[in-house]
Amino acid sequence: MEEKNFQEIRRGQERELKTKQVVSKAAEIKYEVGKTRTQTIRKTNLKNEQKDKRDFVKEFDQRLKMLTVEKDEMLAQTLVDKQGMVHKEHYRYETMKANGLMVSAQTLAPSTGDDRSARIAARLQQQQLE
Repeated sequence: MEEKNFQEIRRGQERELKTKQVVSKAAEIKYEVGKTRTQTIRKTNLKNEQKDKRDFVKEFDQRLKMLTVEKDEMLAQTLVDKQGMVHKEHYRYETMKANGLMVSAQTLAPSTGDDRSARIAARLQQQQLE
């Protein structure tokens, strides 16, 4: 009888051990599945972050190139405008010189209003009458 009880206890322990092993194995599988899923999500997030960064850098470079082109065009236009002003001043100087007007720093300064223009026109008329 003792032997029978002993065998029952032993079988009970074996069943309990098998149950624990099955539960442990299921928990392990569940953990591995979760771990794999987490790794997949991390990889996806990393790829998305890298793509977003590449897109941002690409867009930034395009904006920078566009601003550089605009700046170059603006500088070129500024140069053309300044050259035009220089040519205009040279023409004014030559015209004044050809008409025999006194050329000084004051007369070469840009016109400040109608009064100066009227005085220059008066000088021109006066010299033409002489």
